[in-house]
Amino acid sequence: MKTSMKKLGAVLLTVALLISALGGFVYAADGNYVSLHVEKTSDTEVTVTVKTIQPIDDILSLNAKFTVPDGFSFKSMTSVLTTLGNLAESSTPSWMTSKLEGSDNIAANENLYTVVFEKSDAIAAGTYTFGFEVTSAGTGAYTQHAIKGESVTETLTITPTVESISLNQEAINMVVGDEENLTATVEPEGAADKVEWTSSDEDVVTVDENGKITAVGEGTATITVTAGGKTATCTVTVTAKPVPITGISLDDAEVSVGRTIQLKPKFTPADTTQRGVTWESSDETIATVDKNGRVKGLAEGEVSITVTSTENADITATCTVTVTPAKDNDDAILAGGVIISGIGGDDLPFTDVSFRNYYYNAVKWAVDKGITSGTSRYTFSPDVACTRAQVVTFLWRAAGSPAPMLNKNPFTDVHTSDYYYDAVLWAVQNGITTGTSATTFSPDYTDWMNPATLDDLPTLKKYAEIDENTYANSDYIARASRPCLNIDFEMPSCPGDLMSYAEVEFLKAEAATKGWNVGGGDAESHYEAGVRASMELLNNYYLTSNKISEDEINEFIANNKLGDNPKETINTQAWILHMMNPSEGWANMRRSDYPAILNRDRLTKDGFTYTDSDWSMPVRLQYPELEAQYNNANYKAAIDRMGGTDNWHKRLWWDKADVNLQPDFNPPFGKGYSE
Repeated sequence: MKTSMKKLGAVLLTVALLISALGGFVYAADGNYVSLHVEKTSDTEVTVTVKTIQPIDDILSLNAKFTVPDGFSFKSMTSVLTTLGNLAESSTPSWMTSKLEGSDNIAANENLYTVVFEKSDAIAAGTYTFGFEVTSAGTGAYTQHAIKGESVTETLTITPTVESISLNQEAINMVVGDEENLTATVEPEGAADKVEWTSSDEDVVTVDENGKITAVGEGTATITVTAGGKTATCTVTVTAKPVPITGISLDDAEVSVGRTIQLKPKFTPADTTQRGVTWESSDETIATVDKNGRVKGLAEGEVSITVTSTENADITATCTVTVTPAKDNDDAILAGGVIISGIGGDDLPFTDVSFRNYYYNAVKWAVDKGITSGTSRYTFSPDVACTRAQVVTFLWRAAGSPAPMLNKNPFTDVHTSDYYYDAVLWAVQNGITTGTSATTFSPDYTDWMNPATLDDLPTLKKYAEIDENTYANSDYIARASRPCLNIDFEMPSCPGDLMSYAEVEFLKAEAATKGWNVGGGDAESHYEAGVRASMELLNNYYLTSNKISEDEINEFIANNKLGDNPKETINTQAWILHMMNPSEGWANMRRSDYPAILNRDRLTKDGFTYTDSDWSMPVRLQYPELEAQYNNANYKAAIDRMGGTDNWHKRLWWDKADVNLQPDFNPPFGKGYSE
């Protein structure tokens, strides 16, 4: 025999070290191991693999048997051995006789047998036990003794398929610092032994592996629980800890008959979050007060104006407003109020605003509406640049100075004591501004009024450099292909590229395929010119390394001709051209219905959720948010024609074709994703 006693002793030592860690392995007296691995490989099939742990020497044949649960039958087998006898189709145990071909040794970690067993119907949830036993082996006495009697079993547990998952709460309101426990229920019971929890914004709320959520910052986040491909969500809204109000004060004020002043209460503490108040006049024949604290003088006399906290009716403040006789060209006397009306008779009080000025009526209207009171008692300063804070305040006042509903202030440079605080929050709430960054509003910014220089206008600067270039110059073509709108069109004297050279060539190519007169050249030549200009655009403006060589451009054009569907070929290249101008790319796809895009249901990824229940490509823009306010009747009529919803999947009248979708998509690194 080839195995010495020394080698056999080493094998036994190895067995002693491994046996405690290897479940499903069988120890034979002479130190050989065989392991059994069971795996569900389809809804109706189980694959059973017998692997060697140690080499088996001097073996010519084996007689073995499998034991399988009721309902399973033999389907197929592969082995390092040649099977002499067939496994039984339905009997238990399933026998086989096999021999070794070409060598009398079997190496370690070999798949001795890989057998597929099947059921006639789907494998139900439960526990299944499979077994394997060597009944005889030969020739060679030592091998016979070592391998004979090897026996091992392994169980396979099938859990039920998750049908649904739900949470005990769908929406929660929390305060920063609060904790809450969410409970997930999986149906059927026992279908999943593990669920996964995620938060869409961990700066707002966090969640641990047990569903415990902690509010850490103001805002709204979504908690998602997942099991077996099913999900459930809970929307969590977190607000700041309330700062209770402790007091209010008001200063006395004066106003002339027919004029209006704005009373501004002072809150204690200054950062209180309980700023809701009601207003009351002691005599509305002398002066009235609206819900925003605007007092209008009606008759001479004195009146008490009272402000009361909506959170605590015991917290109030009262001031005396003296209503004086109406006077031409005389502003209200500023005391505790802020003058917002100063028109006396037919004239404005401002020495720098004349009725001859084009803005006279606009200023008069703004003063009368309480939008502005000028920069001083007798000056309006029409040529002074407005700050961002002033502009947003003007808009807010024009809307009636509504109390903002937004609880979270995202800007570090806007404070509760600032006159523009409520105006900024209202503007953010209504989508009028998002600030100059995620955390800054830049209230004092005025540079938007400064004239642009050549360096500020990239397109004008580029055109100033091309005097010596010709049409055929590659760099010129690249510049003419670059999308450059934005700031370029803010100055009337500055040209911008409304349509690039490459885009024009693609349109000419498509037109030529229809037989239209495009001024010379066929569809192929215009298509090639568009592709070349697109690549030169990448080289000149976007690629810093690995630039596309002339040979590579020529090779691409040679291998990508118009083909049988030139419309698809041309507009696919136009789609690539517009990668830095996505709105134009989308518009051209709507026009041409190319390229064939990937349906978004093939682009799902763990932890990513689409907010739109309809995953198809949008085919129209939705109406602006303010359309309902300024054009309500026509807006409602249009919405009604679309079925009651401003649906961006509702086609426009000219859009007749469905968006082309790829029938299948199998990239090398997974659908829709790359390494």
